[in-house]
Amino acid sequence: MSIDQFFGYGPDAPFATNEVFTNREEQIDRCHRWLIEHSAREWPVQALMDFQRPAVNILAVAGEGGIGKSTLTRHVADLAVRGELDGLPKNRACAVLDFADPDSSSFESLLLRVRAGLGGLARSWPAFDVALALYWERKHPGESLAAFLGKGSVDGRRAADQVSGTVDQFLGGFGAISVTYQVLDKLGRTVAHKAKLKSLRNELPALDPILDEPDPDRMLGYMPVLMSADLERARAKRPVLAVCVLDTLEIVQGLPSERGGLEDLVSRLVYLMPNVAFLAASRLPLGWHDPVRALGLTYGGAHRWPDLAGPVQLRLDGFDPVSANEYLTTRLTVDDRPAIDEAVRNRMIAGSGGSPLYLDLSASLYGQYLARGQAPPPEVFGLGFPELVLRTMRDLSETDRDLLRAALLEAFDADLLQAMLPGIRRRRIEAFTSRPFVRREESVWPAYRLHDNLRRSVLDCDAHTPDGWTLSERREHLQRAINHLAKVALSIWDEEESSSLAERTRRTVAAFCCCVPRSSTAYCPGAGGPRLQPERRWPLAGPGVPPRTGRRTRAEAAVRCRPADYPRRSQRRGSLPGDARAGRRERDAGVR
Repeated sequence: MSIDQFFGYGPDAPFATNEVFTNREEQIDRCHRWLIEHSAREWPVQALMDFQRPAVNILAVAGEGGIGKSTLTRHVADLAVRGELDGLPKNRACAVLDFADPDSSSFESLLLRVRAGLGGLARSWPAFDVALALYWERKHPGESLAAFLGKGSVDGRRAADQVSGTVDQFLGGFGAISVTYQVLDKLGRTVAHKAKLKSLRNELPALDPILDEPDPDRMLGYMPVLMSADLERARAKRPVLAVCVLDTLEIVQGLPSERGGLEDLVSRLVYLMPNVAFLAASRLPLGWHDPVRALGLTYGGAHRWPDLAGPVQLRLDGFDPVSANEYLTTRLTVDDRPAIDEAVRNRMIAGSGGSPLYLDLSASLYGQYLARGQAPPPEVFGLGFPELVLRTMRDLSETDRDLLRAALLEAFDADLLQAMLPGIRRRRIEAFTSRPFVRREESVWPAYRLHDNLRRSVLDCDAHTPDGWTLSERREHLQRAINHLAKVALSIWDEEESSSLAERTRRTVAAFCCCVPRSSTAYCPGAGGPRLQPERRWPLAGPGVPPRTGRRTRAEAAVRCRPADYPRRSQRRGSLPGDARAGRRERDAGVR
Protein backbone atom coordinates (compact mmCIF):
# COMPACT_ATOMS: atom_id res chain seq x y z
CA MET A 1 0.00 0.00 0.00
CA SER A 2 1.41 3.36 -1.06
CA ILE A 3 1.55 6.38 1.24
CA ASP A 4 -1.42 7.98 -0.54
CA GLN A 5 -3.47 4.81 -0.19
CA PHE A 6 -2.50 4.46 3.48
CA PHE A 7 -3.71 7.95 4.34
CA GLY A 8 -6.73 7.55 2.06
CA TYR A 9 -8.03 4.20 3.30
CA GLY A 10 -6.43 4.07 6.76
CA PRO A 11 -4.35 1.35 8.42
CA ASP A 12 -7.36 -0.93 9.04
CA ALA A 13 -8.61 -1.18 5.45
CA PRO A 14 -10.35 -4.56 5.01
CA PHE A 15 -8.60 -5.26 1.72
CA ALA A 16 -5.16 -5.32 0.14
CA THR A 17 -4.06 -2.91 -2.59
CA ASN A 18 -1.72 -4.37 -5.21
CA GLU A 19 0.37 -2.77 -7.92
CA VAL A 20 -0.72 -4.19 -11.27
CA PHE A 21 1.06 -4.00 -14.61
CA THR A 22 -0.78 -5.77 -17.41
CA ASN A 23 -1.48 -5.74 -21.16
CA ARG A 24 1.87 -4.18 -22.06
CA GLU A 25 3.99 -7.27 -22.82
CA GLU A 26 4.29 -6.44 -26.52
CA GLN A 27 5.48 -2.88 -25.83
CA ILE A 28 7.97 -4.06 -23.20
CA ASP A 29 9.39 -6.59 -25.66
CA ARG A 30 9.71 -3.87 -28.31
CA CYS A 31 11.58 -1.59 -25.88
CA HIS A 32 13.79 -4.50 -24.76
CA ARG A 33 14.90 -5.26 -28.32
CA TRP A 34 15.52 -1.58 -28.98
CA LEU A 35 17.72 -1.27 -25.88
CA ILE A 36 19.77 -4.29 -26.98
CA GLU A 37 20.33 -2.71 -30.40
CA HIS A 38 21.23 0.59 -28.80
CA SER A 39 23.75 -0.86 -26.33
CA ALA A 40 25.60 -2.66 -29.14
CA ARG A 41 26.54 0.58 -30.95
CA GLU A 42 29.86 2.36 -30.45
CA TRP A 43 30.39 6.10 -30.71
CA PRO A 44 34.00 7.21 -31.24
CA VAL A 45 34.82 10.90 -31.10
CA GLN A 46 34.59 11.22 -34.89
CA ALA A 47 31.01 9.95 -34.83
CA LEU A 48 30.12 12.24 -31.94
CA MET A 49 31.45 15.22 -33.89
CA ASP A 50 29.30 14.37 -36.94
CA PHE A 51 26.39 16.76 -36.51
CA GLN A 52 24.62 15.63 -39.69
CA ARG A 53 24.24 11.99 -38.62
CA PRO A 54 20.78 10.44 -38.09
CA ALA A 55 19.68 10.10 -34.46
CA VAL A 56 18.60 6.59 -33.46
CA ASN A 57 18.65 6.91 -29.67
CA ILE A 58 15.07 7.86 -28.81
CA LEU A 59 11.92 5.78 -28.55
CA ALA A 60 8.70 7.71 -27.96
CA VAL A 61 5.48 6.42 -26.43
CA ALA A 62 2.41 8.49 -27.31
CA GLY A 63 -1.20 8.24 -26.21
CA GLU A 64 -4.03 10.05 -24.48
CA GLY A 65 -3.90 11.07 -20.84
CA GLY A 66 -4.20 8.27 -18.32
CA ILE A 67 -3.38 5.54 -20.83
CA GLY A 68 -0.18 4.49 -19.03
CA LYS A 69 2.67 6.15 -20.97
CA SER A 70 4.62 7.27 -17.92
CA THR A 71 4.05 3.95 -16.20
CA LEU A 72 5.35 2.04 -19.21
CA THR A 73 8.50 4.10 -19.81
CA ARG A 74 9.46 4.19 -16.14
CA HIS A 75 8.72 0.48 -15.79
CA VAL A 76 10.97 -0.40 -18.75
CA ALA A 77 13.77 1.81 -17.38
CA ASP A 78 13.36 0.22 -13.96
CA LEU A 79 13.50 -3.30 -15.45
CA ALA A 80 16.67 -2.40 -17.35
CA VAL A 81 18.43 -0.89 -14.33
CA ARG A 82 17.46 -3.82 -12.06
CA GLY A 83 18.88 -6.29 -14.58
CA GLU A 84 15.56 -7.99 -15.36
CA LEU A 85 16.00 -7.57 -19.13
CA ASP A 86 18.40 -10.06 -20.68
CA GLY A 87 21.20 -9.12 -23.04
CA LEU A 88 22.00 -5.70 -21.56
CA PRO A 89 25.27 -4.53 -19.93
CA LYS A 90 25.67 -5.19 -16.23
CA ASN A 91 26.57 -1.58 -15.42
CA ARG A 92 23.38 0.45 -15.78
CA ALA A 93 22.02 3.80 -14.65
CA CYS A 94 18.94 5.89 -15.33
CA ALA A 95 18.03 9.57 -15.11
CA VAL A 96 14.36 10.66 -15.04
CA LEU A 97 13.31 14.08 -16.31
CA ASP A 98 9.66 14.82 -15.49
CA PHE A 99 8.59 18.02 -17.21
CA ALA A 100 5.52 18.26 -14.97
CA ASP A 101 7.97 19.20 -12.21
CA PRO A 102 8.28 23.02 -12.09
CA ASP A 103 12.06 22.72 -11.66
CA SER A 104 12.24 21.05 -15.08
CA SER A 105 11.52 24.33 -16.84
CA SER A 106 15.24 25.15 -16.55
CA PHE A 107 17.63 23.36 -18.89
CA GLU A 108 20.39 23.84 -16.35
CA SER A 109 18.40 21.80 -13.83
CA LEU A 110 17.70 19.13 -16.45
CA LEU A 111 21.35 18.77 -17.39
CA LEU A 112 22.46 18.54 -13.75
CA ARG A 113 19.88 15.81 -13.15
CA VAL A 114 21.24 13.83 -16.07
CA ARG A 115 24.77 14.31 -14.77
CA ALA A 116 23.76 13.14 -11.29
CA GLY A 117 21.68 10.20 -12.55
CA LEU A 118 24.42 8.81 -14.80
CA GLY A 119 27.34 9.71 -12.54
CA GLY A 120 27.83 6.16 -11.28
CA LEU A 121 28.73 4.84 -14.75
CA ALA A 122 32.19 6.48 -14.71
CA ARG A 123 34.74 7.44 -12.07
CA SER A 124 35.15 10.91 -13.55
CA TRP A 125 33.62 13.12 -16.21
CA PRO A 126 36.54 15.45 -16.98
CA ALA A 127 35.37 17.25 -20.13
CA PHE A 128 31.88 17.96 -18.87
CA ASP A 129 32.91 18.84 -15.31
CA VAL A 130 35.59 21.32 -16.44
CA ALA A 131 33.03 23.05 -18.66
CA LEU A 132 30.43 22.88 -15.88
CA ALA A 133 32.78 24.54 -13.39
CA LEU A 134 33.56 27.37 -15.79
CA TYR A 135 29.88 27.75 -16.74
CA TRP A 136 28.86 27.91 -13.08
CA GLU A 137 31.38 30.61 -12.26
CA ARG A 138 30.13 32.72 -15.15
CA LYS A 139 26.44 32.10 -14.51
CA HIS A 140 26.45 32.05 -10.68
CA PRO A 141 29.55 33.94 -9.50
CA GLY A 142 30.29 33.49 -5.82
CA GLU A 143 27.99 30.45 -5.42
CA SER A 144 29.61 27.09 -4.69
CA LEU A 145 28.87 24.45 -7.34
CA ALA A 146 29.96 21.60 -5.05
CA ALA A 147 27.66 22.83 -2.28
CA PHE A 148 24.77 23.18 -4.70
CA LEU A 149 25.17 19.65 -6.05
CA GLY A 150 25.66 18.20 -2.56
CA LYS A 151 22.30 19.45 -1.29
CA GLY A 152 20.38 16.83 -3.23
CA SER A 153 20.25 13.06 -3.31
CA VAL A 154 23.02 10.49 -3.01
CA ASP A 155 23.57 10.83 -6.76
CA GLY A 156 23.95 14.59 -6.32
CA ARG A 157 26.50 14.25 -3.54
CA ARG A 158 28.47 11.78 -5.65
CA ALA A 159 28.39 14.22 -8.56
CA ALA A 160 29.65 16.99 -6.24
CA ASP A 161 32.63 14.85 -5.20
CA GLN A 162 33.40 13.96 -8.80
CA VAL A 163 33.21 17.58 -9.97
CA SER A 164 35.48 18.71 -7.13
CA GLY A 165 38.02 16.03 -7.99
CA THR A 166 38.00 16.95 -11.68
CA VAL A 167 38.46 20.66 -10.95
CA ASP A 168 41.37 19.90 -8.61
CA GLN A 169 43.00 17.64 -11.19
CA PHE A 170 42.65 19.82 -14.27
CA LEU A 171 42.38 23.37 -12.94
CA GLY A 172 44.01 23.28 -9.52
CA GLY A 173 40.81 23.87 -7.55
CA PHE A 174 37.82 26.18 -7.84
CA GLY A 175 39.98 29.12 -6.85
CA ALA A 176 41.70 28.95 -10.23
CA ILE A 177 38.44 29.67 -12.04
CA SER A 178 37.57 33.29 -12.60
CA VAL A 179 34.78 34.82 -14.57
CA THR A 180 37.40 36.97 -16.26
CA TYR A 181 39.24 33.92 -17.62
CA GLN A 182 37.88 33.55 -21.12
CA VAL A 183 41.10 32.35 -22.75
CA LEU A 184 41.93 28.67 -22.30
CA ASP A 185 45.64 29.27 -21.85
CA LYS A 186 44.91 31.10 -18.57
CA LEU A 187 43.10 28.12 -17.04
CA GLY A 188 45.10 25.96 -14.59
CA ARG A 189 47.51 26.94 -11.84
CA THR A 190 50.50 24.81 -12.75
CA VAL A 191 52.18 23.42 -15.82
CA ALA A 192 50.85 19.97 -14.96
CA HIS A 193 47.29 21.28 -14.87
CA LYS A 194 47.76 23.00 -18.21
CA ALA A 195 49.21 19.82 -19.75
CA LYS A 196 46.25 17.69 -18.64
CA LEU A 197 43.82 20.24 -19.94
CA LYS A 198 45.68 20.50 -23.24
CA SER A 199 45.56 16.73 -23.66
CA LEU A 200 41.82 16.75 -22.98
CA ARG A 201 41.33 19.52 -25.53
CA ASN A 202 43.28 17.59 -28.16
CA GLU A 203 41.15 14.48 -27.62
CA LEU A 204 37.86 16.36 -27.88
CA PRO A 205 37.58 19.15 -30.49
CA ALA A 206 34.26 20.37 -29.08
CA LEU A 207 35.83 21.44 -25.77
CA ASP A 208 37.61 24.55 -27.06
CA PRO A 209 34.59 26.36 -28.59
CA ILE A 210 32.49 25.60 -25.52
CA LEU A 211 35.06 26.91 -23.01
CA ASP A 212 35.82 29.91 -25.21
CA GLU A 213 32.16 30.96 -25.37
CA PRO A 214 31.67 33.93 -22.98
CA ASP A 215 27.87 33.54 -22.83
CA PRO A 216 27.12 30.82 -20.25
CA ASP A 217 23.65 30.11 -21.67
CA ARG A 218 25.12 29.40 -25.10
CA MET A 219 27.73 27.16 -23.47
CA LEU A 220 25.10 25.13 -21.68
CA GLY A 221 23.15 24.27 -24.82
CA TYR A 222 26.09 22.34 -26.31
CA MET A 223 27.62 20.85 -23.15
CA PRO A 224 25.73 17.50 -23.50
CA VAL A 225 28.26 16.47 -26.17
CA LEU A 226 31.00 16.67 -23.53
CA MET A 227 29.05 14.39 -21.18
CA SER A 228 28.54 12.00 -24.09
CA ALA A 229 32.29 11.94 -24.80
CA ASP A 230 33.06 11.22 -21.13
CA LEU A 231 30.47 8.42 -21.15
CA GLU A 232 31.97 6.88 -24.28
CA ARG A 233 35.40 6.94 -22.64
CA ALA A 234 33.89 4.87 -19.79
CA ARG A 235 32.15 2.54 -22.26
CA ALA A 236 35.48 1.80 -23.91
CA LYS A 237 36.70 0.30 -20.61
CA ARG A 238 33.58 -1.68 -19.75
CA PRO A 239 30.08 -1.98 -21.26
CA VAL A 240 27.53 0.32 -19.68
CA LEU A 241 23.91 1.25 -20.38
CA ALA A 242 22.68 4.81 -19.84
CA VAL A 243 18.92 5.38 -19.93
CA CYS A 244 17.07 8.68 -19.65
CA VAL A 245 13.28 8.97 -19.31
CA LEU A 246 11.63 12.11 -20.71
CA ASP A 247 8.23 12.14 -19.00
CA THR A 248 5.23 14.38 -19.88
CA LEU A 249 7.13 15.71 -22.86
CA GLU A 250 3.92 17.26 -24.23
CA ILE A 251 4.50 20.17 -21.84
CA VAL A 252 7.69 21.02 -23.74
CA GLN A 253 6.02 20.42 -27.10
CA GLY A 254 3.33 22.93 -26.22
CA LEU A 255 5.84 25.75 -25.80
CA PRO A 256 6.71 28.09 -28.71
CA SER A 257 9.15 26.44 -31.08
CA GLU A 258 12.21 28.69 -31.26
CA ARG A 259 15.98 28.44 -31.21
CA GLY A 260 17.19 28.43 -27.65
CA GLY A 261 13.75 27.46 -26.31
CA LEU A 262 13.29 24.48 -24.02
CA GLU A 263 12.19 22.09 -26.77
CA ASP A 264 15.22 23.05 -28.85
CA LEU A 265 17.50 22.44 -25.87
CA VAL A 266 15.88 19.09 -25.07
CA SER A 267 16.26 17.97 -28.68
CA ARG A 268 19.93 19.01 -28.49
CA LEU A 269 20.31 16.92 -25.34
CA VAL A 270 19.02 13.85 -27.19
CA TYR A 271 20.93 14.50 -30.39
CA LEU A 272 24.29 15.32 -28.80
CA MET A 273 24.17 12.22 -26.55
CA PRO A 274 23.71 9.35 -29.03
CA ASN A 275 25.08 6.79 -26.55
CA VAL A 276 22.20 7.43 -24.11
CA ALA A 277 18.88 5.63 -24.69
CA PHE A 278 16.03 8.12 -24.29
CA LEU A 279 12.51 6.85 -23.53
CA ALA A 280 9.98 9.64 -24.08
CA ALA A 281 6.36 9.69 -22.89
CA SER A 282 4.08 12.29 -24.47
CA ARG A 283 0.46 12.81 -25.36
CA LEU A 284 1.64 14.13 -28.72
CA PRO A 285 3.85 12.38 -31.27
CA LEU A 286 7.33 13.87 -31.56
CA GLY A 287 7.62 16.21 -34.52
CA TRP A 288 11.34 16.98 -34.60
CA HIS A 289 11.50 15.51 -38.09
CA ASP A 290 8.69 17.73 -39.39
CA PRO A 291 9.97 20.46 -41.77
CA VAL A 292 7.87 23.16 -40.10
CA ARG A 293 8.76 22.14 -36.55
CA ALA A 294 12.42 21.83 -37.54
CA LEU A 295 12.61 25.57 -38.22
CA GLY A 296 12.78 26.22 -34.47
CA LEU A 297 15.32 23.47 -33.74
CA THR A 298 19.10 23.51 -33.98
CA TYR A 299 19.07 19.84 -34.90
CA GLY A 300 15.82 19.28 -36.76
CA GLY A 301 14.63 17.74 -40.00
CA ALA A 302 13.93 14.32 -41.43
CA HIS A 303 17.61 13.64 -42.20
CA ARG A 304 18.49 13.91 -38.51
CA TRP A 305 15.38 12.17 -37.15
CA PRO A 306 14.43 9.69 -39.88
CA ASP A 307 12.93 7.11 -37.50
CA LEU A 308 10.42 9.48 -35.90
CA ALA A 309 8.09 8.88 -38.84
CA GLY A 310 8.39 5.12 -38.29
CA PRO A 311 8.51 2.45 -35.63
CA VAL A 312 10.26 4.38 -32.84
CA GLN A 313 6.98 6.12 -32.02
CA LEU A 314 4.75 3.67 -30.18
CA ARG A 315 1.04 4.48 -30.04
CA LEU A 316 -0.30 3.23 -26.73
CA ASP A 317 -3.94 2.15 -26.72
CA GLY A 318 -6.21 1.31 -23.82
CA PHE A 319 -6.77 -2.05 -22.17
CA ASP A 320 -8.90 -4.67 -23.87
CA PRO A 321 -11.78 -6.04 -21.75
CA VAL A 322 -9.83 -9.14 -20.68
CA SER A 323 -6.85 -7.08 -19.48
CA ALA A 324 -9.14 -4.55 -17.80
CA ASN A 325 -10.83 -7.37 -15.89
CA GLU A 326 -7.43 -8.77 -14.91
CA TYR A 327 -6.42 -5.35 -13.60
CA LEU A 328 -9.56 -4.94 -11.49
CA THR A 329 -9.49 -8.47 -10.08
CA THR A 330 -5.89 -7.96 -8.94
CA ARG A 331 -5.97 -4.31 -7.85
CA LEU A 332 -8.09 -4.84 -4.71
CA THR A 333 -8.14 -8.23 -3.00
CA VAL A 334 -9.53 -9.76 0.18
CA ASP A 335 -7.79 -12.97 1.23
CA ASP A 336 -6.25 -13.22 -2.26
CA ARG A 337 -9.67 -13.04 -3.87
CA PRO A 338 -11.05 -10.13 -5.94
CA ALA A 339 -12.64 -7.52 -3.71
CA ILE A 340 -14.69 -5.99 -6.54
CA ASP A 341 -17.86 -7.86 -7.50
CA GLU A 342 -18.07 -9.14 -11.06
CA ALA A 343 -21.16 -7.09 -11.89
CA VAL A 344 -19.44 -3.90 -10.72
CA ARG A 345 -16.28 -4.82 -12.61
CA ASN A 346 -18.33 -5.14 -15.80
CA ARG A 347 -19.79 -1.67 -15.25
CA MET A 348 -16.31 -0.23 -14.67
CA ILE A 349 -14.95 -1.90 -17.81
CA ALA A 350 -17.86 -0.70 -19.95
CA GLY A 351 -17.44 2.87 -18.76
CA SER A 352 -13.66 2.99 -18.97
CA GLY A 353 -13.20 2.83 -22.71
CA GLY A 354 -9.98 0.97 -21.91
CA SER A 355 -8.46 3.84 -19.91
CA PRO A 356 -6.14 2.54 -17.17
CA LEU A 357 -6.60 5.78 -15.24
CA TYR A 358 -10.37 5.36 -15.28
CA LEU A 359 -10.01 1.80 -13.96
CA ASP A 360 -7.67 3.00 -11.22
CA LEU A 361 -10.08 5.77 -10.19
CA SER A 362 -12.95 3.27 -10.19
CA ALA A 363 -11.01 0.85 -7.99
CA SER A 364 -10.10 3.71 -5.63
CA LEU A 365 -13.76 4.73 -5.35
CA TYR A 366 -14.72 1.13 -4.60
CA GLY A 367 -12.00 0.96 -1.95
CA GLN A 368 -13.31 4.13 -0.26
CA TYR A 369 -16.73 2.51 0.20
CA LEU A 370 -15.14 -0.62 1.67
CA ALA A 371 -12.93 1.45 4.01
CA ARG A 372 -16.06 3.15 5.40
CA GLY A 373 -17.70 -0.23 5.97
CA GLN A 374 -20.35 0.38 3.31
CA ALA A 375 -21.51 -1.82 0.47
CA PRO A 376 -20.53 -0.10 -2.80
CA PRO A 377 -23.74 0.64 -4.79
CA PRO A 378 -23.30 -0.64 -8.37
CA GLU A 379 -25.11 2.32 -9.93
CA VAL A 380 -22.35 4.80 -9.00
CA PHE A 381 -19.82 2.94 -11.16
CA GLY A 382 -19.41 3.16 -14.91
CA LEU A 383 -20.04 6.91 -14.89
CA GLY A 384 -17.65 9.77 -15.67
CA PHE A 385 -14.86 11.02 -13.41
CA PRO A 386 -14.23 14.77 -13.15
CA GLU A 387 -10.54 14.08 -12.43
CA LEU A 388 -10.14 12.37 -15.79
CA VAL A 389 -11.83 15.14 -17.76
CA LEU A 390 -10.15 18.03 -15.99
CA ARG A 391 -6.78 16.36 -16.56
CA THR A 392 -7.57 16.00 -20.25
CA MET A 393 -8.74 19.59 -20.65
CA ARG A 394 -5.82 20.95 -18.65
CA ASP A 395 -3.39 19.73 -21.29
CA LEU A 396 -5.33 21.16 -24.24
CA SER A 397 -4.84 24.58 -25.73
CA GLU A 398 -7.70 27.08 -25.63
CA THR A 399 -8.53 26.30 -29.25
CA ASP A 400 -8.57 22.54 -28.65
CA ARG A 401 -10.76 22.97 -25.56
CA ASP A 402 -13.32 24.83 -27.69
CA LEU A 403 -13.13 22.07 -30.30
CA LEU A 404 -13.70 19.47 -27.58
CA ARG A 405 -16.80 21.33 -26.42
CA ALA A 406 -18.09 21.55 -29.99
CA ALA A 407 -17.44 17.82 -30.45
CA LEU A 408 -19.88 16.91 -27.65
CA LEU A 409 -22.53 16.14 -30.26
CA GLU A 410 -23.21 12.43 -30.73
CA ALA A 411 -21.13 12.49 -33.91
CA PHE A 412 -19.23 15.09 -35.90
CA ASP A 413 -16.79 15.65 -38.69
CA ALA A 414 -14.37 18.42 -39.68
CA ASP A 415 -17.06 20.27 -41.67
CA LEU A 416 -19.44 20.34 -38.71
CA LEU A 417 -16.74 21.63 -36.34
CA GLN A 418 -15.83 24.29 -38.91
CA ALA A 419 -19.46 25.38 -39.13
CA MET A 420 -19.77 25.62 -35.34
CA LEU A 421 -16.43 27.42 -34.87
CA PRO A 422 -15.84 29.33 -38.11
CA GLY A 423 -12.92 31.31 -36.67
CA ILE A 424 -10.67 28.25 -36.22
CA ARG A 425 -8.29 27.27 -38.97
CA ARG A 426 -8.92 23.99 -40.79
CA ARG A 427 -5.46 22.66 -39.95
CA ARG A 428 -6.19 22.96 -36.22
CA ILE A 429 -9.46 21.08 -36.70
CA GLU A 430 -7.73 18.27 -38.58
CA ALA A 431 -5.09 18.05 -35.86
CA PHE A 432 -7.86 17.80 -33.23
CA THR A 433 -9.61 14.93 -35.04
CA SER A 434 -6.33 12.99 -34.95
CA ARG A 435 -6.12 13.10 -31.14
CA PRO A 436 -6.29 9.73 -29.39
CA PHE A 437 -9.56 10.41 -27.54
CA VAL A 438 -11.38 11.07 -30.85
CA ARG A 439 -12.75 7.84 -32.27
CA ARG A 440 -13.21 7.30 -35.99
CA GLU A 441 -15.66 4.92 -37.63
CA GLU A 442 -15.35 4.86 -41.41
CA SER A 443 -18.60 2.97 -41.89
CA VAL A 444 -20.83 5.74 -40.55
CA TRP A 445 -21.34 9.45 -41.11
CA PRO A 446 -20.33 11.64 -39.38
CA ALA A 447 -17.23 9.57 -38.82
CA TYR A 448 -15.95 11.02 -35.53
CA ARG A 449 -17.30 10.65 -32.01
CA LEU A 450 -16.24 10.78 -28.37
CA HIS A 451 -16.71 8.12 -25.72
CA ASP A 452 -20.06 8.59 -23.95
CA ASN A 453 -18.41 8.95 -20.56
CA LEU A 454 -16.07 11.64 -21.86
CA ARG A 455 -18.99 13.52 -23.40
CA ARG A 456 -21.05 13.42 -20.22
CA SER A 457 -18.12 14.31 -18.01
CA VAL A 458 -17.11 17.31 -20.12
CA LEU A 459 -20.69 18.58 -20.04
CA ASP A 460 -20.76 18.18 -16.26
CA CYS A 461 -17.33 19.71 -15.61
CA ASP A 462 -17.18 22.47 -18.21
CA ALA A 463 -18.89 24.97 -15.92
CA HIS A 464 -16.02 24.56 -13.46
CA THR A 465 -13.29 25.44 -15.98
CA PRO A 466 -12.09 29.06 -16.28
CA ASP A 467 -13.05 29.37 -19.95
CA GLY A 468 -16.13 27.12 -20.07
CA TRP A 469 -19.00 27.98 -22.40
CA THR A 470 -22.10 29.66 -21.05
CA LEU A 471 -25.56 28.29 -21.86
CA SER A 472 -26.15 31.02 -24.43
CA GLU A 473 -22.87 30.18 -26.14
CA ARG A 474 -23.86 26.51 -26.30
CA ARG A 475 -27.18 27.42 -27.88
CA GLU A 476 -25.46 29.63 -30.42
CA HIS A 477 -23.02 26.90 -31.44
CA LEU A 478 -25.79 24.30 -31.50
CA GLN A 479 -27.86 26.47 -33.82
CA ARG A 480 -24.89 26.66 -36.19
CA ALA A 481 -24.70 22.88 -36.11
CA ILE A 482 -28.41 22.60 -36.91
CA ASN A 483 -28.06 24.99 -39.83
CA HIS A 484 -25.13 23.01 -41.19
CA LEU A 485 -26.95 19.68 -40.83
CA ALA A 486 -30.06 21.10 -42.50
CA LYS A 487 -27.88 22.15 -45.42
CA VAL A 488 -26.46 18.64 -45.60
CA ALA A 489 -29.98 17.20 -45.54
CA LEU A 490 -31.07 19.43 -48.41
CA SER A 491 -28.09 18.40 -50.51
CA ILE A 492 -29.87 15.17 -51.53
CA TRP A 493 -31.84 17.20 -54.09
CA ASP A 494 -28.82 19.14 -55.26
CA GLU A 495 -28.14 17.95 -58.80
CA GLU A 496 -24.69 19.54 -58.74
CA GLU A 497 -23.58 17.43 -55.76
CA SER A 498 -20.69 15.18 -56.84
CA SER A 499 -21.38 12.27 -54.46
CA SER A 500 -23.74 9.43 -55.31
CA LEU A 501 -27.44 9.45 -54.50
CA ALA A 502 -26.98 6.62 -52.01
CA GLU A 503 -24.25 8.53 -50.19
CA ARG A 504 -26.33 11.70 -50.11
CA THR A 505 -29.31 9.72 -48.80
CA ARG A 506 -27.21 8.17 -46.06
CA ARG A 507 -25.90 11.54 -44.97
CA THR A 508 -29.36 13.08 -45.06
CA VAL A 509 -30.82 10.43 -42.80
CA ALA A 510 -27.86 10.78 -40.44
CA ALA A 511 -28.11 14.57 -40.49
CA PHE A 512 -31.69 14.87 -39.27
CA CYS A 513 -32.00 11.59 -37.34
CA CYS A 514 -28.64 11.16 -35.61
CA CYS A 515 -27.13 14.40 -34.39
CA VAL A 516 -29.75 17.07 -33.84
CA PRO A 517 -32.63 15.45 -31.93
CA ARG A 518 -30.83 14.10 -28.85
CA SER A 519 -27.95 16.53 -28.80
CA SER A 520 -30.09 19.64 -28.62
CA THR A 521 -30.95 18.97 -24.98
CA ALA A 522 -27.86 17.01 -23.96
CA TYR A 523 -25.62 19.68 -25.48
CA CYS A 524 -27.37 22.39 -23.45
CA PRO A 525 -28.00 20.68 -20.07
CA GLY A 526 -30.51 22.49 -17.92
CA ALA A 527 -31.76 24.58 -20.81
CA GLY A 528 -35.42 25.51 -20.67
CA GLY A 529 -37.80 25.93 -23.55
CA PRO A 530 -38.90 23.56 -26.34
CA ARG A 531 -36.68 20.80 -27.65
CA LEU A 532 -35.96 20.73 -31.36
CA GLN A 533 -37.26 17.58 -32.98
CA PRO A 534 -37.27 16.72 -36.69
CA GLU A 535 -40.63 16.25 -38.37
CA ARG A 536 -40.56 14.25 -41.61
CA ARG A 537 -43.20 15.50 -44.00
CA TRP A 538 -42.81 12.57 -46.48
CA PRO A 539 -40.46 9.66 -47.16
CA LEU A 540 -36.97 10.53 -48.20
CA ALA A 541 -35.83 9.98 -51.74
CA GLY A 542 -33.31 7.27 -52.38
CA PRO A 543 -32.91 3.57 -53.06
CA GLY A 544 -36.02 1.60 -52.10
CA VAL A 545 -38.28 4.69 -51.96
CA PRO A 546 -40.72 5.04 -54.90
CA PRO A 547 -40.56 8.37 -56.71
CA ARG A 548 -43.21 10.87 -55.76
CA THR A 549 -45.50 12.06 -58.53
CA GLY A 550 -45.99 15.70 -59.17
CA ARG A 551 -43.61 18.61 -58.93
CA ARG A 552 -41.83 18.94 -55.58
CA THR A 553 -40.49 22.33 -54.65
CA ARG A 554 -37.39 22.89 -52.56
CA ALA A 555 -39.55 24.43 -49.87
CA GLU A 556 -41.61 21.22 -49.71
CA ALA A 557 -38.45 19.13 -49.48
CA ALA A 558 -37.04 21.00 -46.53
CA VAL A 559 -36.85 19.30 -43.15
CA ARG A 560 -39.01 21.34 -40.84
CA CYS A 561 -38.30 21.42 -37.10
CA ARG A 562 -41.06 22.08 -34.60
CA PRO A 563 -41.07 22.23 -30.79
CA ALA A 564 -41.50 18.75 -29.29
CA ASP A 565 -43.99 20.05 -26.74
CA TYR A 566 -46.12 21.77 -29.42
CA PRO A 567 -49.40 19.84 -30.01
CA ARG A 568 -49.65 17.64 -33.06
CA ARG A 569 -52.18 18.48 -35.79
CA SER A 570 -54.86 16.16 -34.40
CA GLN A 571 -54.31 17.53 -30.93
CA ARG A 572 -54.49 21.10 -32.16
CA ARG A 573 -57.77 20.43 -34.01
CA GLY A 574 -59.41 19.01 -30.90
CA SER A 575 -58.21 21.76 -28.63
CA LEU A 576 -59.53 24.76 -30.52
CA PRO A 577 -62.13 26.96 -28.84
CA GLY A 578 -65.77 26.21 -29.68
CA ASP A 579 -66.28 29.17 -32.06
CA ALA A 580 -63.13 28.34 -33.92
CA ARG A 581 -64.19 24.68 -34.34
CA ALA A 582 -67.57 25.76 -35.64
CA GLY A 583 -65.96 28.15 -38.06
CA ARG A 584 -63.71 25.41 -39.38
CA ARG A 585 -66.63 22.98 -39.83
CA GLU A 586 -68.53 25.62 -41.78
CA ARG A 587 -65.51 26.25 -43.97
CA ASP A 588 -65.01 22.54 -44.62
CA ALA A 589 -68.70 22.17 -45.56
CA GLY A 590 -68.40 24.94 -48.10
CA VAL A 591 -70.53 27.44 -46.20
CA ARG A 592 -67.73 29.93 -46.47
